[in-house]
Amino acid sequence: MTDEELEKLLLDWSSARFVDWQNGKITLRQGEAPAGFEDSIHEILWYVGVKPLRGRLLEAGALESQIDAAFAARRQLHGIVEPADLVVIPADLEIEIDSDLRAFLEEEPESSMRRLDEKHVDWIKELRVEIYLNESQHRGRPHVAVFLPDGKISVSLQDPPVVLTPKQLRGEASARKVVEKHLVRLLKLWETTRPDDQRLPPSASDST
Repeated sequence: MTDEELEKLLLDWSSARFVDWQNGKITLRQGEAPAGFEDSIHEILWYVGVKPLRGRLLEAGALESQIDAAFAARRQLHGIVEPADLVVIPADLEIEIDSDLRAFLEEEPESSMRRLDEKHVDWIKELRVEIYLNESQHRGRPHVAVFLPDGKISVSLQDPPVVLTPKQLRGEASARKVVEKHLVRLLKLWETTRPDDQRLPPSASDST
């Protein structure tokens, strides 16, 4: 099977699965997709349409290496991050980050940009910090991804932290504050993603 033939099968079969899911003919079991995936068209296309097709593609004659490459391209296209791609954040730090982000958000002035529906609900889900395991492929400054009510931004792990991808979202100032508060622990976790030849000099991490 050529790569072009695999791509055509992947497109045809994933599109059919998406339609079947919309029509209620396909349901995902617990654990096959993250909670709330239905809110993201990219996650729907990946978890419903593409990811379940590995076995079927193998049966059709595709090689594991071809499927791996095609799936990697789709994941990059849809911005999919699986739990296996992430550094495990200790539970106590996760709880503190969530609590601090919510507290800092409450302190932001009402003039901050926010979603219309956020004015009518008292809770916000999915506030978190993520560190990717593939940091060894990134030659930039240490950073983390911070998930806010309206989107994701990158914040540097420097003193003081800087928002690297400003998007004028409500909570960007809060994200910078929470990273600054937990800078030492987050930087140590980030360091675990680097091979020895890319570790920061002791002075760079000790200064934080």
